[in-house]
Amino acid sequence: MATVLQSPSTSSSSRPQSLKSRLKNGETLYGNFLLTFSPTIAEIVGLAGYDFVVVDMEHGHGGISAALSCLRALAATNTAAILRLPESSATWTKRALDIGPQGIMFP
Repeated sequence: MATVLQSPSTSSSSRPQSLKSRLKNGETLYGNFLLTFSPTIAEIVGLAGYDFVVVDMEHGHGGISAALSCLRALAATNTAAILRLPESSATWTKRALDIGPQGIMFP
């Protein structure tokens, strides 16, 4: 499933920026949901040219260690990773922050 984040105007820059700053600058960002915890599939999706990938722990079958492998594969392709947590709790939030995604999505 592809996802689009959009804000009203557009601009571009030559240096890498965070998703937040790119949205603030008016860029339209394209992303995808990753329901598998295969680092190989994560790398393929990252190389497909998306601006971000949501690693879905809510509907996907995998824990923090499996998500970490996907985040590493996405980092190798310079694709931002957003981690969708299985539940809204301090424990899951802390675990997610420990592995370093560029964003967190709560159910």
